[in-house]
Amino acid sequence: MRLARLFALGCVTLACAGQRPPPTGTVAADASSSEVVVAIDAPTVTPIVDEEIDGGTCTPTYPKGSSESWRACPVAYACTLTPRSCCSPCGVPRACDLFAVVVSNEHLLRAKVCPEPMACPECESNENPQLHAACRNAKCEVIDVRNDALSACTSDDECIARVSHCCDPCEGGQPEIAIRKDAVVQYRQEVCGKVKCMNCKPKTWKAICHSTRKHCVIAATP
Repeated sequence: MRLARLFALGCVTLACAGQRPPPTGTVAADASSSEVVVAIDAPTVTPIVDEEIDGGTCTPTYPKGSSESWRACPVAYACTLTPRSCCSPCGVPRACDLFAVVVSNEHLLRAKVCPEPMACPECESNENPQLHAACRNAKCEVIDVRNDALSACTSDDECIARVSHCCDPCEGGQPEIAIRKDAVVQYRQEVCGKVKCMNCKPKTWKAICHSTRKHCVIAATP
């Protein structure tokens, strides 16, 4: 528990003029001084994202006529995501809405996915910060950070929340993904490769280890 010192006794029970009421906690007198010590209960940390992870239903099979070599990645950051159909999915895509392919071969895969142009529905397609194309075992694959080894955990102190792109912001931003602290370097290498970030103290946020999933999730203190 953290300690807050209140120098005016009247502020313990009544809000002082122009000030917020003191936080709740256990009030005790400090024998060594005339000050009042208030022991504040630590805030409860609760997960922000606690929904079931819906990756959709699909098979790892790529379109007929496509080549396995199109997924063969020479370096960790050579992969990209591309839709499994002619049109980008409406709303936020799921893992099963996407293929992973080497950037330089995306046009070849697109020709197999959609050999004939077609009209697409008028809807907004958003990025999913949890989904990325990673080079694993020399092949591009779709990963969902929420259930990937990058976020596997056993305790809260292993986890950290950060933005989904390469560099942590120096200021501003908001938490988008939660991973293990010791997996940040691997994540950046897989998603971004050798990217030089600004020389500043990076901004990160708190994450906890989900009690049943055993994966890191973004957390907030109410």
